[in-house]
Amino acid sequence: MDPQKRNAPITRSNESAANITVGQHTIKPFQGTRNVNELRALDVLLKAEGKPVSRKDLDRLCGAANSPEIVRRLREKGLPIKCDMQETVNRFGESVKAGYYSLTPYAMAKLCLWLDIVASRVGRRSA
Repeated sequence: MDPQKRNAPITRSNESAANITVGQHTIKPFQGTRNVNELRALDVLLKAEGKPVSRKDLDRLCGAANSPEIVRRLREKGLPIKCDMQETVNRFGESVKAGYYSLTPYAMAKLCLWLDIVASRVGRRSA
């Protein structure tokens, strides 16, 4: 990454308090969610700190049977979640490809921006 872009000043846009500008690029916010399974998936992906989480583990940790659907809904709400297909061995000993999800640095920035916005709203309610 270009050092000038990495160190570019971050500013909030006046037209929408949720948008931020990094250098010349405007980052539109993640639209957020209140869905419990989506929040669990976000928690798992955040705790993984960019490391891949298998679909199987995401299912188990979210308590859901269809984590690809959860990921699809999060992507639809503006959060780019990466999926890599990696070779693995299934329970029958066969070589197969399985999906592994992770948050890119860009997705992490969008998610952190959303969390900051939510935290500031919660702070205003309790004050």
